[in-house]
Amino acid sequence: MKILLVEDDEATVNLLQLALTQQQYTIDVALDGKAGWQLAESIGYDLILLDVMLPKLDGISFCRRLRAQHNNVAVLMMTARDTVSDRVLGLDAGADDYLVKPFKLEELAARVRSLLRRGKDTVVSALEWGDIRIDAIGGEAYYRDRPLQLSRKEHDILELLVRHPKQVFSRAKILDLLWSLDRAPAEDTVKAHIKGLRNKLKAVDASPDLIEAVYGQGYRLNPAMMNETAKASLSPRAVGTAEQGEPAEQRVMAKVAQIWQSTKFHSIGHVTMLEHTTSLLSAGDLSDELARMAAQAAHKLVGSLGMFGFQDGSQLARQIEALFQTTTPLVQEQISQLKTLILELRQVVENCGGA
Repeated sequence: MKILLVEDDEATVNLLQLALTQQQYTIDVALDGKAGWQLAESIGYDLILLDVMLPKLDGISFCRRLRAQHNNVAVLMMTARDTVSDRVLGLDAGADDYLVKPFKLEELAARVRSLLRRGKDTVVSALEWGDIRIDAIGGEAYYRDRPLQLSRKEHDILELLVRHPKQVFSRAKILDLLWSLDRAPAEDTVKAHIKGLRNKLKAVDASPDLIEAVYGQGYRLNPAMMNETAKASLSPRAVGTAEQGEPAEQRVMAKVAQIWQSTKFHSIGHVTMLEHTTSLLSAGDLSDELARMAAQAAHKLVGSLGMFGFQDGSQLARQIEALFQTTTPLVQEQISQLKTLILELRQVVENCGGA
């Protein structure tokens, strides 16, 4: 499954990429609405994760434009704005679901699964074609109950062919479906992965012709190799029965901590910008544009700090955002409150996750 993530906060992007690639999704990223729109127009995605406050083209306008062009791709809208009117606005624009930042990664994964299976009564937990069986939940692949030691991409290619046994896939199409746009290699890479997959099938006594090259078109599962006693089948099972071991969870948490440390300076930069803006406000020299930018910086901190589990910082940022969005000029008492909140926010951000 291929997902487009349109989000302008780098820390959030890195965190969501980690969470979604752990679920075996292929992710393309756009850091502004215009870039996201260009990708959405040129590539067929299974799902779009769409932030609301985006530069160049905001999420509401993005979604309206999609629906106006009769593009029915599933859209999950994300924002730190949590009022009922904001949620209604997003859903009325055509979003299929709406998540308020900060949210738990487990909730995101559940919402994504729900949208991707919408219209289906069951979730595939096992795929079978002839003597090939793939556990779609655990990820293991077998030939006549013998495990296949496949690389990630070899597994993805085999699963694609098993899911669509009558379809021929060109190398370009395989690249489009299974590689992220920013990491797509040359088409010869697909040929190399097919060769590796054939060799590993041969190692467990499968025919090397099981994956057929159709001249001038691409690859498919060879219908002549289909075991007549075993028809292609899908074994349904409820989602959520697979358990993840603690070591895997610990590895994910360690990666989350690494992402925070690598992007922490962005959050500190947002705080510095808020401090500078407040100084201008105290001097009576704050423009409407700078006030808007300060509100956006605080808005990003609401989401990113909360996503990493720093709820105190997220709440402080939310209060700061509200003050910068006040339509009437701030009085001295409010400016003093703003300075105090920003000071507390800096202390929280600098102490989050250690040095």
